[in-house]
Amino acid sequence: MKKHILVLITLISVMSYGQIPITEVEIFTTTSQAVGNITFTHTGDLVYSHHPFFSPDNRVVIMDAETKNTKPFPNKYWNTPRDTDDNYLSNVLGIRNDENGIIWMLDMAQRNKVTPKIVGWNTKTNQLERIYYLPKSSVPKESQPNDMVIDTKHDYFIFVILYYNLYYVK
Repeated sequence: MKKHILVLITLISVMSYGQIPITEVEIFTTTSQAVGNITFTHTGDLVYSHHPFFSPDNRVVIMDAETKNTKPFPNKYWNTPRDTDDNYLSNVLGIRNDENGIIWMLDMAQRNKVTPKIVGWNTKTNQLERIYYLPKSSVPKESQPNDMVIDTKHDYFIFVILYYNLYYVK
């Protein structure tokens, strides 16, 4: 354990070398719910997922940069489960933006019986850009797809899956 802490401290000191020291810290905002991941829109608004471990009513919200008011993102309809289709957010943790104004949300789909997916919402047109459904073979039952990298130059998504080995003791 000490070895890992030493490495982390070394990396932090190397990364901060040569940068302008921060003399004052500003709190951007606070929230009463646990935050999963954050990203920003092209206009500077904050979009973040509420951590799915706490079963939030709104899976993803957007906070206006000026007023600090929040509302469901992309809207209440997409944050509301239903039995008629998979076109809603079930269990979002990973969230990223791209240079085209699209917010990409990685839906683990573990809360409801829906297909895991990556949902892209275009913040410039305020409409669905695309849904990429993840094949079951890439998301085993014991896994947690929780983060991703977007490469728009080559049109790739790379998502990270944590795989938990479950051991049962009698």
